[in-house]
Amino acid sequence: MHVASETVAPSSGEMSQRGARAVYELKLGAQMELGKGWTGWGHMGLQTASDVPHRNVEGLLGVKYSRQLRCQVRGKDAASWM
Repeated sequence: MHVASETVAPSSGEMSQRGARAVYELKLGAQMELGKGWTGWGHMGLQTASDVPHRNVEGLLGVKYSRQLRCQVRGKDAASWM
């Protein structure tokens, strides 16, 4: 919940701005292994205010690829040391 209020008094008159009394936010997300070194993730979010016309919708998708390198160190597999 956010509360904000500002008043500015320039030479030509007075201006004021009042923020939302209550802001609500909901986010849902997921991450999954896609196989063969691929990972995917995403989330969606919604933000809305109770007493001013404010709405924000967001989304994010991502993928990542990683692979394990194998090398020999002193006659042993380096992956077995980790």
